Amino acid sequence: MNPVQFFSQPWLNGATWAALLTLPVAIVLLYFLKLKRQPLEVPSTFLWTQAIEDLRVNTIWQRLRQNLLLFLQLLLVALAILACLQPGWRGSQLVGDRFIFVLDASASMQATDVSPTRLESAKQTALGYIDEMKSGDVAMVISFSETARVEREFTDNRSRLRTAIKNIRQTNRPTDLSEALRAAVGLAAPGRSAFEAGDVQVAQAKPATMYIFSDGGFPQVDSFTGLLEFAENQDGAFREQPPLRGLRPVFIAVGDVVTPDNVAVAAFTTEQSPVDEEQTQAFAQFENHGMAEVVVDAELTRDGAFLDAARVRVPAKREGVASNLASVTFSLGSMNEGVLKIDIKAADSLSIDDVAYAALNPARRSKILVVTAFQEGAPANPALVIAMKTSAIERLAIIDYADTAILQDPQHQQLAAAGAYDLIIYDQVQPTEMPQANTLFFGRAPLAGGWSLTPVTDDRAPVIIDADQLHPLTRLLNLNNVVILNSAIVVAPQGATELITGNIGSLFAISPRQGFEDAVLGFGMLATDDQGGSWNTQWWRDRSFPVFIYNVVRYLGGSLGTLSTPSYQPGTPVLIRTEGTIETVRVVKPDRTSTDLNRDGQATFVFDDANQQGVYQVYEKGQSRPLQQFSVNLFDAMESDLLVRDLNINDTTVKATAGLVPIRRDLWKWLVLLALGLLAFEWYVYNRRVYI
Repeated sequence: MNPVQFFSQPWLNGATWAALLTLPVAIVLLYFLKLKRQPLEVPSTFLWTQAIEDLRVNTIWQRLRQNLLLFLQLLLVALAILACLQPGWRGSQLVGDRFIFVLDASASMQATDVSPTRLESAKQTALGYIDEMKSGDVAMVISFSETARVEREFTDNRSRLRTAIKNIRQTNRPTDLSEALRAAVGLAAPGRSAFEAGDVQVAQAKPATMYIFSDGGFPQVDSFTGLLEFAENQDGAFREQPPLRGLRPVFIAVGDVVTPDNVAVAAFTTEQSPVDEEQTQAFAQFENHGMAEVVVDAELTRDGAFLDAARVRVPAKREGVASNLASVTFSLGSMNEGVLKIDIKAADSLSIDDVAYAALNPARRSKILVVTAFQEGAPANPALVIAMKTSAIERLAIIDYADTAILQDPQHQQLAAAGAYDLIIYDQVQPTEMPQANTLFFGRAPLAGGWSLTPVTDDRAPVIIDADQLHPLTRLLNLNNVVILNSAIVVAPQGATELITGNIGSLFAISPRQGFEDAVLGFGMLATDDQGGSWNTQWWRDRSFPVFIYNVVRYLGGSLGTLSTPSYQPGTPVLIRTEGTIETVRVVKPDRTSTDLNRDGQATFVFDDANQQGVYQVYEKGQSRPLQQFSVNLFDAMESDLLVRDLNINDTTVKATAGLVPIRRDLWKWLVLLALGLLAFEWYVYNRRVYI
């Protein structure tokens, strides 16, 4: 609490103070000298006795009589002298009359470096701001993680605003400030209407102050169209802040100024051993976001039972150096079913990233269709047939071959649209409608979706310059000796990933498509000119080609063909693909509650309630064994790094501030009112002749 402060005025000089201080003395002296005589008829023998009493009363040494008026007058003078000092204290207030309170409810706000958590601390601060609102002020409340939620529209009802703040729930999701900014700008724009009685309709855009309560644990916001240029602002507290379409962003940092220690599970996967495919391994990676080296005890359990443990030393975080990672591998033997959990038992400020989950699915062979030209009842491209006849691929997938004429077959079109295949390979041919499956195109491109192949206009022979060694499709590929006679330039849609780059441009790219992925290679194995049947490349003779086909089967063939299960971040919509024509599936969450889903599209189900951390199981109606499983884990370095950062919006830094503007709250006005009350009471006492 701020102490009371006194402020002297220039007119309060020595002479003025001397005059003020003589007033109490003068009042006391008047009561010393004041005669207390009342007219009364008495016998003459008492006259001398009364005269002696009057003499005693008027002597200066006579003890002061108890008199209420005297005390009231002294108190009145004391209050007047105190009011002249203009006492007061330093306070704070909100600036403006329209406010938007934006609270971060992402995973990092679970951190306990401030008590009890960052989110609860932010809510308490926001409640204090609501208490500072004046009569007639309006405000709204928005919570956000990677999506924004409007908790309360504009209203001047502070009780409703407090309830909205208190009802904000913690999430396990990552953060995206841009969604909250869009919501704030949209709701503050013209045309908005009130949702409930008491909410204030927005007839036109008005300036508002947007208080953002967050730890800044998210990437900078780029290309946000709501930002305007800097404008002059008369309020000193906001002079450095840019407006957002009439909104002034004020960042209220939540979290300890000293970065708390935190170790996170950054990755957790299961896969077959590269040495022995009958053996299974679990791989875990840990990331240290503190400034000191940490030793963690990683415990691995299967279906809740202890399985293995390891002590891992995780290096400290260093600026600009990615050396704060450590990993461990567990051998699981021939295990192929169960739910695995890794727990590092770290006593740090964030617990959600101390654990991670993975599920082992019984291996299922994926279904792959190769559409290629036939000659004499057999595929005319023996390169694909030879590369797919390896024992490793036969364990992973069932391969079917079909002539290009099948693309006109209504039965095939129905199967492709129903998701009967996990992967369809189109060898120098293209369908009229894209299937409900992953695809790989050789020498052709999909007819829709932004794909195209651009012919080379000069005589340059295509030469491979670089390949993405991190992507699963091109991993472990050495393409230095690959010779290509002719290739088109692959033009991919926005958001695609270029995997192979040549001297003429992109040669191989991959792009997502409504839960599936399409990969396009700019050249085919066979020549397409008059030299029918001749080879366009000798890549099929190089040892990297069967490795490439194996990568295609493993990656585009679908994760159901391996032991591993996909992992999603909390809040991410999950696209569930099933075989056949299943109409309804049931998704069982980690807390054992379930959700029934109906088919969306041909052979897919969309599950949008993956908010809990753990393993989810998908069941067909009436079945006791799950069709498939998937896990939900945080796996977000930005959320796990608990450093409190400034906001960055369109390359503009919004630094943390106190939020409230400091002001001086006066006490002397209340003292003057009290003095006037005492004066009125003294008048009452005097007229009523009240004594004590």
